[in-house]
Amino acid sequence: MKRTEMTVIDNLKKRNADNMSGAAFEGLGSSIDYKTFFEAVDIFAKAYLEYGIKENDIVTICSAGTLDTIIHFYALNRIGAVANLINPNFVKFNPEKYLDETNSKLLVIMDRFYLPLKDSIAQSKTKRVLLSSLTEYSSLIYKLIIRRQHFSKSDLLPNIEYQTLPDFIRAGEKSRIEIPIIKCDKERVAAITYTSGTTGNPKGVVLTNDSFNNMINIYDIKNGFGSKRGDKNLLLIPPMYGTSLCHSINTPIAFGCTTQLQPR
Repeated sequence: MKRTEMTVIDNLKKRNADNMSGAAFEGLGSSIDYKTFFEAVDIFAKAYLEYGIKENDIVTICSAGTLDTIIHFYALNRIGAVANLINPNFVKFNPEKYLDETNSKLLVIMDRFYLPLKDSIAQSKTKRVLLSSLTEYSSLIYKLIIRRQHFSKSDLLPNIEYQTLPDFIRAGEKSRIEIPIIKCDKERVAAITYTSGTTGNPKGVVLTNDSFNNMINIYDIKNGFGSKRGDKNLLLIPPMYGTSLCHSINTPIAFGCTTQLQPR
């Protein structure tokens, strides 16, 4: 099998070059096409560069199967950084292992998880927190029903710099930084995920760009196992697991499918 010598996000863009008007994601009352999705990835990538995140840096993401979680992953890939995707329960019981051992530069966390994990975050070396919400890419009615969580001063930990996702997005939209071209070496890391923990403490699993691209190539050999553009793909497994990233998110995008989000 010939090696695909490009980052995951570059591969996906190339494969969808003539599918930009197709629906990429649906959920929480809204829909986004491939053109808008790839533009959002670039906006997030520029925001990360504005925030000082650079090639090979690790950013921890503690969230659910929301669109912004997926955009974060591909934006980090766009600049050659690494997404450390963790289950909220892992943070609660061992923050040092799952937040500190990777030397993470930033914690991206859903606002609903923040207060239950506040004490655990305080035990870690975390210095920067980016707060997201279920409502970031939802319709108006969902925004009214769910509502963004707001925190008082007493909810915020000292010596930690906080940002919200809307501020982060605005930084990317205003940025004049050029996104660098990333050389995709054979072992360039794209993500760190963790095992389920059924046989002991969850262990880190390193996923490279090659591993994601190779999975797409396997689907190609099997004619997508029947997948084709416009097919609906229901995402139930949260993105912090490798099976979700490879099979439920990345490969359906590669085949131009429409992924229906069901954050759990």
